[in-house]
Amino acid sequence: MVKYAWNSELVPMDMAITQVSGILLDNKKRVLIYEEDGRYRIPGGHPLDDETIEETLARECLEEVNTEIENIMYLGYQEVIGDGDKEPYAQVRMAAKIKNIGEERMDPDNGKIYKRLLVDLDDVNKYLKWAEVGDEMIREVKKIISD
Repeated sequence: MVKYAWNSELVPMDMAITQVSGILLDNKKRVLIYEEDGRYRIPGGHPLDDETIEETLARECLEEVNTEIENIMYLGYQEVIGDGDKEPYAQVRMAAKIKNIGEERMDPDNGKIYKRLLVDLDDVNKYLKWAEVGDEMIREVKKIISD
C-alpha cells in the first residue's frame, strides 16, 4: 500500500525528486487548476536532468496551462513510500504568483488542451482530493502569503 507523508523541510540529498508541481496564485489569491481525464490537477511534471526545481515548474506551467509565473517559493514535498520496489521518493510542491495566463493551447507533451479554472485557495483540496497531505500543503501556502 502506498503511503504519502508531507514534509516542509528540504528534500534529502539522497532522495529522488520525481515531480515538481505548483500552487499558482493570482492577485485575488485564487489558484489555477486544470482538468485532465475527469480529475483536477495543479501544473507540474518531471524535472529534466539539468533543471532546478524552479525551472521545472516554470517550464511545466508554460507547457500545460500556458501560464507564466514569478516569485516561486518552495513549500515542501510529499514523500511517497511503498510504491512497488521503488525507494521512497519526493514530489516537490511549490507556490508561485501568476504573471500572465495565455490562451489555452495544446500541451506539447501529449497534445491535450486542458480546461483551466481559478478556484479559491480554501477550495483547492475539494478539487484535488489530496486528503491530509493537500490540507498541509494549503496551510504552507497560507503561511507564505500572510507574511
